Amino acid sequence: MSDLTNEEQDKLNEFQVITAFPEEQHDKVVKMLRNNYWNLEVALSKYFDGHLEQEAAREPLIEQPQAPPVRQRPQQPQNLQDFLDMRMNHNGHHNMMLPQLPIVRPISNLWRKQVGLNRQIDHFGFQSMTQSPILFILLFIPRTLTFILSGFVYLFNYFFPPSPDMIPSTPSRDHFNPIEHYESLTQDKTTFEFYKGDFNDAFDQCKRESKFMLLILLGDNDLSNTFVKRILNNEAVSNLIKEEEIIVYMTHCAHPQGLEISRTMRTRAVPAAYLLGNVASGPSGISSMSVCARLSIKTLNAFVSKLNGEIERYKPELISKRVEMEELKFAREIREMQDRAYEESLIADRIKQEEKELEEKKQKEQNDKINWEKEQKKIFYASLLDKFEGLESLQKGQYTTIRFKLPTGDVITQRFSHSHSLHDLYAFIDLELHLKEIDDEDREQLEALKDLKTDEDYNHSFKFELNSPFPRYTVPVEQDKLVKDVTQLWPNGSVMLEFFTESDSEEESDEEEDEQEK
Repeated sequence: MSDLTNEEQDKLNEFQVITAFPEEQHDKVVKMLRNNYWNLEVALSKYFDGHLEQEAAREPLIEQPQAPPVRQRPQQPQNLQDFLDMRMNHNGHHNMMLPQLPIVRPISNLWRKQVGLNRQIDHFGFQSMTQSPILFILLFIPRTLTFILSGFVYLFNYFFPPSPDMIPSTPSRDHFNPIEHYESLTQDKTTFEFYKGDFNDAFDQCKRESKFMLLILLGDNDLSNTFVKRILNNEAVSNLIKEEEIIVYMTHCAHPQGLEISRTMRTRAVPAAYLLGNVASGPSGISSMSVCARLSIKTLNAFVSKLNGEIERYKPELISKRVEMEELKFAREIREMQDRAYEESLIADRIKQEEKELEEKKQKEQNDKINWEKEQKKIFYASLLDKFEGLESLQKGQYTTIRFKLPTGDVITQRFSHSHSLHDLYAFIDLELHLKEIDDEDREQLEALKDLKTDEDYNHSFKFELNSPFPRYTVPVEQDKLVKDVTQLWPNGSVMLEFFTESDSEEESDEEEDEQEK
């Protein structure tokens, strides 16, 4: 596709700079630009919306003349979707026939610099005026010429006063309240709402929400008062405004903001009424805030007929925009809900993983403690293997003979020297019970651990107690108390071994935990 004019080539190059499209899309981009009549704004919008393939595949509507259609009664839409489909089909075939509507822009904030509204800004304005070279040149003009010109203007205005219907050159009002003005003229409360903020705020709301705006410009003349009392106060107009949710913005041309609006709208006489909307302003199909119509204010019927006709003309387009916005909003809300659900799922997974890791850590600590206790218990038993050997050579009076009666009826007899403690009695019988439960291989493992010592924080616990039957005496587990100091055990004694029950074991473990905490 090298048959491009210089102007078309320039636009293609500009499109390339903005989008940086790959070389393989060159032909499709050229075809899309041609289908959109080399309108860069439209083409860029469709390109970034991902409609390149669709636009490149279709043919320009102007290149396909059609036979005159046979007039027939149009099919009535059954639901909103049918209505929107019919509207979109209609727009697709007749975009080229749309009139070029005047585009409306937000007004500038220069009206805020009017004298009496902002003194500081006025000072800067005056300072900028004094720096103008024109004023410097005027200093050299004779004062007589100035007086002549002033007198001429005064006489002209005296004999030919300006019409009250015309827009004033300077503002004369510092305040205008549309509700108060309406109620003072009609002596009645308004049944619809006037917009209370600035024009630009109403402009943005109208554009954002795809609603109509009824812009009304008034003046200090009888026509403006008559328009408010007979037309704007009419029930049919009020019902139409409320039914279509029209944003009504009414202002006075003598107010600084109203004068700025009048100049922006190029209004020459008041009253004036405009219907504004965010609609397609021309064949390009690009929506923008436009003047849908300047409404007739001569009679009530003419005003209502024109207003109702323009609303019905552009209403489908605004409805489709609102439906599209609702769909986008709904899709955005669904996406946000999905994102929140995904984040909550990630948080739940993270919490679950942390709990799992904590549980695994606790389980590992518990297993390590159990293994440590098993190892320390083996070392403890190993340290006792030689402790009670070689006591047969002791002379009488240097030892005591203790008989241990087991719950099975077996009896174990063992000598203890005067240096053995009460704790040694428990350790001995515990060792004997343990040796009966293990095999030779485990015994060899204990022999290998003789030279090791238990950790300082290891406290060996016994699952039984030793009791002397006559008189009843429970042998305490004390390392500081020697056997020779207990009359029930020296020079001989007999004790019964009684295992703890489950409840006794729990009480003992609680006591040990309390002692460790202390």
